[in-house]
Amino acid sequence: MSEINVQLGGRSAQASSGATVADAIKQLDRDAAKQALAAKVNGREFDLSAKLEDVARRAATENGDASEIGAQLAIEPVLPNTLDGLDVIRHSTAHLLAAATSWAEVIGASRIYIGAVAEDSSGYPDCRPEFYEAFQRVISVGTRPTTRIEIRTPVIHMTKAEIVRRGLELEAPLRLTWSCYQSEEKACGRCDSCALRLRAFREAGVEDPIPYA
Repeated sequence: MSEINVQLGGRSAQASSGATVADAIKQLDRDAAKQALAAKVNGREFDLSAKLEDVARRAATENGDASEIGAQLAIEPVLPNTLDGLDVIRHSTAHLLAAATSWAEVIGASRIYIGAVAEDSSGYPDCRPEFYEAFQRVISVGTRPTTRIEIRTPVIHMTKAEIVRRGLELEAPLRLTWSCYQSEEKACGRCDSCALRLRAFREAGVEDPIPYA
């Protein structure tokens, strides 16, 4: 199997069986590829790094017909502004903390800093202080007895406007920060994350230094 038929919306193409789901999305819709967090292929969620050949083989196996390997795969990108996308984002913090904990143990680091803000917790439960208290217990149980790693959340009880003001006091390069889930070159100014960011800068009495569309 050298090529696989892939479809996204009304577009279709032939993709190399060695390509990934991300490659296929990019081939069919570059804008969607920039935003995609994961993808549904024939209705089942897959990581963007999954090989099309493996995805096709799994689909054929589930259908009980090996002859279907290489048949058309319907791809639906999971985007940040969808319910499926929010589910992916909500669980991403645990993965990041797990990776950070693993690396901290390797290099002998004693602290992990993360900029979670409790103000976001209505939409993202993993921004709550309770989440980090629970993960701290996970670290204690899941690492060597001699390992001492502490999670630090220095801005968790601050409002976003207070964070902006603090950043200005520290002369932090706020122009290098990013919040938009819809774009990588110019912030869309419309998604929830952009709206919260713009409100924070407005309440802080300064202009947001990043470019907007």
